Amino acid sequence: MFAILITSDNMLKILEADILERKEEEGLGLYLRHPKDWYLIRGYVPSWGGEPWKFAVLPANTFDECFEHDAEKIRTDWDQIVRIPR
Repeated sequence: MFAILITSDNMLKILEADILERKEEEGLGLYLRHPKDWYLIRGYVPSWGGEPWKFAVLPANTFDECFEHDAEKIRTDWDQIVRIPR
């Protein structure tokens, strides 16, 4: 799984990943305008397993609790993430 912070600076990288449909791309504006940070995850695998989803969007507080990641890299580029075992 790979994740990136949803910011206006990262929008080109997000769109180039080609994981979102047009209506989903338009919906990213909601996350850009939100006062809290949100992450877009490509190849998301739910905690219960199964087939990977094309993508998921998680708020920063949930994301930070559940995944190990490079806190600097993820702010500007796709970063490989690892689920934290519970």
